[in-house]
Amino acid sequence: MNRPESEVRASLVNDLKHLQPDEPQADRQRWLDVAKGIAILLMVFGHIWGGLMASKVLDRSPFNTGLYTWIYTFHMPAFVFMAGIFLMRSVDRGLRAFTLNRLGTLWYPAVLWGLITFAATWNFRGYINSDPGRRPVWNVFYHPDSSYGFLLILLELSLLWAVARTLRSPIWVPPVFATAVLAVGLVSENGMATDFGSYGLWLSSAAALRTRVLGLARLTTPILLAITAAGFAIVTAGTLFAPVDSTAGHMMCTPAGIMMLLATAGLLERSPLAVPLASCGFYSLEIYLMHSLIWVACRIVLLRFLHITQPVFLVPTLMFYGVIGSLAATHLARRLGLNWLFRVRLPTSNSAN
Repeated sequence: MNRPESEVRASLVNDLKHLQPDEPQADRQRWLDVAKGIAILLMVFGHIWGGLMASKVLDRSPFNTGLYTWIYTFHMPAFVFMAGIFLMRSVDRGLRAFTLNRLGTLWYPAVLWGLITFAATWNFRGYINSDPGRRPVWNVFYHPDSSYGFLLILLELSLLWAVARTLRSPIWVPPVFATAVLAVGLVSENGMATDFGSYGLWLSSAAALRTRVLGLARLTTPILLAITAAGFAIVTAGTLFAPVDSTAGHMMCTPAGIMMLLATAGLLERSPLAVPLASCGFYSLEIYLMHSLIWVACRIVLLRFLHITQPVFLVPTLMFYGVIGSLAATHLARRLGLNWLFRVRLPTSNSAN
């Protein structure tokens, strides 16, 4: 029996309310959803651009590698920074509730989709650019060097920050500690320490600067334009003049890139683009989890079977399927009651709530 349209809409709204368990729906900041939307689109584009260079569809010209470097200077750090904005409020609800929430929204999808991705890439390893066997399958449970290692890093850093907060550590201690880890990583050329230190710095800095960051959207349009232009100039200068393998050089431009993205979101939040961008940001976790499987499958079909190699066609087509395909799959999963594909709610005691 067909359900009335009003009932279907009510059901969809109810599903949307449970997409972000950390933030009550009424308390969401739309401009931050817009910022997440911009960041997730940059991530998908960066993966496609890098994948086409690895497939030799795109050559490694200064422009192509420079564009890739420009995006990676700030788009993932921006995600970490935005995750830190509401970190203090979430931790203050109780360490146990916070930990269970993070396990259900970060560790669980990283493991589930890590296993799904490993199985898919292993079965189609002859059609992809990387060897799925280069990393042990059990890395998906704990190791940053895994398909969804970014979520695991974010989990571990969030829990460390939560413990420090619970122990009443001064607000400046986590950023200082993260800076020390970052310095050790850069000096020793240890990529894992560098990632933990830099991401920890962006996360803890956002938590400390929460009030100022949230005030960014209230700035006037000329000021937001000035921040955007300055950030763009700094990141572009770093891309042009810092050596490609200079991690420290590009990282010095990261704060400017984060501010550029946030200021751009503040501008676009006042435009018609706000709605589609905010939707992408609202579903950024789902896009992150599914886009690679979708666009890589499309690339295999287009390159191997249809022999389409023109980047001017491949890039927008793969972007479309990577983003829209992920959104369509998300809505289908929720209509079928498969919310557990993306996150689970672990039970907490009444005292933790």
